[in-house]
Amino acid sequence: MSENEKEVRLGKLFVCEFVKAGAWGIVFLIVMMMFVNTIKDELRQGIAYGVDRLVLDVATAGNNPKTVETIRGIIQQSLDYSLQKASTEAKGILSDTSIEIKFNQTPREQVPVNKNIQP
Repeated sequence: MSENEKEVRLGKLFVCEFVKAGAWGIVFLIVMMMFVNTIKDELRQGIAYGVDRLVLDVATAGNNPKTVETIRGIIQQSLDYSLQKASTEAKGILSDTSIEIKFNQTPREQVPVNKNIQP
């Protein structure tokens, strides 16, 4: 067997195997496309179920008197805390000695006056 015949045999073998691999690749691609389309429908249905379940759970929790009272208590506590902090800050600002407030004027003219700024 000559060197040239061996090269021809290897070339034919390569082409034959390449064609087989290409055919199997096409089959694999078709199967994967079918699988992905099936999964897409399953995912779509799963997401729709999750959204429906979430809406139902939120509606149920929103109508539960115990949950409503808990939420109302939390809101009341947060408002009390915010008002307490605002009051503390306002007292700190009013007790600041660098700001002079004139109380004997009409309400429109009751603005803080900075002594360092000239009109």
